[in-house]
Amino acid sequence: MPDPTLETVQAIVTRYADPVPVGAGPDMSLTDGGFALDSISLLRAIIECEERFQVVFDPDTDFTDQNLSTVRTLFHLICAKRPG
Repeated sequence: MPDPTLETVQAIVTRYADPVPVGAGPDMSLTDGGFALDSISLLRAIIECEERFQVVFDPDTDFTDQNLSTVRTLFHLICAKRPG
């Protein structure tokens, strides 16, 4: 199982951004005023993260504005879901 890195999570998010924002970084919003991911693009990025890092998110508790606000918060959520 590959270890998540901030750069890898950002690369996944960037794949679903259209267009990729100028100055994209780990603290840029995933939605408004940043990567501008719509709900479907965000879901695709989340599913790719689940598959890539072998984690399972609980939509009832994990899909919060706080957890899904930036690449960095998504990265921290992934790290928290990994065993050990």
